[in-house]
Amino acid sequence: MKAISYRKFDELGYFKAENTSSRKYTVRGAMEHLRENGFEPMFDNGRKLQKVWTNNKGINAYIL
Repeated sequence: MKAISYRKFDELGYFKAENTSSRKYTVRGAMEHLRENGFEPMFDNGRKLQKVWTNNKGINAYIL
């Protein structure tokens, strides 16, 4: 089971805050949860199970 870590960055790219979810997901469940909340994969490296997601508003999500 995996958790999701959210990291917030400001407009200059400086790290501001981090929050880790208390709920545990499977990797596919976490990906579906992020997709429903407006996140998209940050890198298109051909992998089925993406670990790094972004919402293009300064928040990145990492599946741990």
